[in-house]
Amino acid sequence: MSLAEVSAGLQDVARETQATFGRFDAQQLNWRLDATRWSVAQCFDHLLTANRLMVQAAEAALSNSQPRTVWQRLPVVPGVLGRLLIRSQAPSGSVTPRRGHRRSTNETRRARS
Repeated sequence: MSLAEVSAGLQDVARETQATFGRFDAQQLNWRLDATRWSVAQCFDHLLTANRLMVQAAEAALSNSQPRTVWQRLPVVPGVLGRLLIRSQAPSGSVTPRRGHRRSTNETRRARS
């Protein structure tokens, strides 16, 4: 998915949000059921902040204006940590295949039994 497609999707969400909540006044948008619940306005603020941060990160990742660091060119740490995370969540006694290794049908059956 391209940045343009993501942007178009966000614009669709903005139009739908305007159609749904555009008639609400400030009092309605800021109403909260109780002190532990968020208002509609607080939810929107949270979503806008998160989306802004994601779009900025995507733009930075897709632009070639800044040179890539060694860690970005050689993503060893995410690969190692990813495999450790997968192994930590596997059921007890199961064997996690090595990187690049595909189990045969018989190996899969034995691992499940």
